[in-house]
Amino acid sequence: MTVPVLHTDRLFLREMQPKDKEPFINFMTNRACTRYLMFTKEQKTRKGARRLFDYILNSYLSNEPVLALTVALKDKDEMLGSVGASPLETQGVYECYYTLFPGMTGHGYATEATRRLLQYLFQNKNAAEIRAYMHPKNKASQRVAQRLVMEYKGLQKHPVFQTNGLLYVSYPD
Repeated sequence: MTVPVLHTDRLFLREMQPKDKEPFINFMTNRACTRYLMFTKEQKTRKGARRLFDYILNSYLSNEPVLALTVALKDKDEMLGSVGASPLETQGVYECYYTLFPGMTGHGYATEATRRLLQYLFQNKNAAEIRAYMHPKNKASQRVAQRLVMEYKGLQKHPVFQTNGLLYVSYPD
């Protein structure tokens, strides 16, 4: 299975590349950036972030690549965040995520990138439902889900992490 390259008007979403490693590690070790994200304490260290990044890159060579994509502006090939999705236990149900680096928010990039990711999952992965779980205090993430017209399902337990978070869901048209 290959990881897609997806395009929007302003962005392209592509596999992470070695040049993305330092920006990725800087993001993962920035407490303000990851305070609401469900990463382990280890993953939020330089060593743990490096391991996670290498795991993602190595997965691209496997039959089961991690769908973790760099978000980059079309006119510059510099990482400004990431989007991705993982299948959940139920067939056709995916969890999506979206993150942007400091200074990249407020331009609609997260909404634009996630909208394109959702289209890809519905059209190419036969997704029946796409979920976005988020920390109740993560207002920026909630606004992205609302702009994407995802249906609010309230406070729910995450099926993997077993933490409570707000759940937004998108269904195919």
